[in-house]
Amino acid sequence: MKIRTTLEEAVEMIRQKAEFYWDETFPANAIHFYDFENVKVDDQTYSMMESAKRLVAHRLRIPFEYLKRCPNHLQETNLNHWVRTLENMRLFLRFDDQKLRAMFTTRYRVINNHDILKRLLQCNISENKDVFLTLSNEIMVLNMPDHQRTFGLFKDQITPGMSLVNSEVGLAAFSVQAFFLRLVCTNGLITAEMAQNKIRHIRKNALVDLEGLISNVNFMAEQNQKKMRLAVYLRINEPLTTIENFNRRFNLSKREGEIVKESWQKEPVYNMWGIINSYTQAAQESEVSADRAYRLQQIGGLVLNLVKS
Repeated sequence: MKIRTTLEEAVEMIRQKAEFYWDETFPANAIHFYDFENVKVDDQTYSMMESAKRLVAHRLRIPFEYLKRCPNHLQETNLNHWVRTLENMRLFLRFDDQKLRAMFTTRYRVINNHDILKRLLQCNISENKDVFLTLSNEIMVLNMPDHQRTFGLFKDQITPGMSLVNSEVGLAAFSVQAFFLRLVCTNGLITAEMAQNKIRHIRKNALVDLEGLISNVNFMAEQNQKKMRLAVYLRINEPLTTIENFNRRFNLSKREGEIVKESWQKEPVYNMWGIINSYTQAAQESEVSADRAYRLQQIGGLVLNLVKS
């Protein structure tokens, strides 16, 4: 789901999505796999969501793609053999009603999407604030433009802001990042300094210093305006070749790479700013999943970071 809404409505959507979520710890020897689709936990059978499959494969050190290709009886043999090696280790399991959505060790610290947004409202941010919400079973990306700080970038109007990213199932750490909205087509750009504001789900009290993270991101946004202006002046003579090189560098799939090139062809601009916008525009395509849209916005920020100020 990708939607433009208000912060208040986003909080309610996320609350509703979490209505049937629940967590519990179990010993590993209470888990039995029927195959890579269904698992029994303490005499109750659950289907496995894609996020759970990836985490189970990682925890048991079995290649995910190999498991997917195995026939059911080999999936059952492999999974149960390796889960037995964990003996009575306590595992933290996350459920969505009758579906297993994640498996972690007990070191995992819960940072729920709803808790993040409730904490955000405590930072004197209006419930009526305009936001762009991308939400799936794997990831939440909440982009919050600050329209009072909009600036001109030649023919474009750019609105800085911040992006809050979180995954309740291990796909991404909780992070607060600088975000830029290109108003002509609502492309979103997430800048590359996110590592400075990333919090893994093994740290306690991760939301305590949210105000400090927000302040840091606002400073980053100011620093990146200069790079954007330089990107406009940096001419690219063979943009499709440059995009292909970036696609390989950032490990995009063949189809993702095609979408990026198609995005450039819709708005052919022979400078680095045009290359950056190709990635952020590709993130808006309906066939692009939430987690890959986030990745494309990140790549736009990474390319911007290559511009030397």
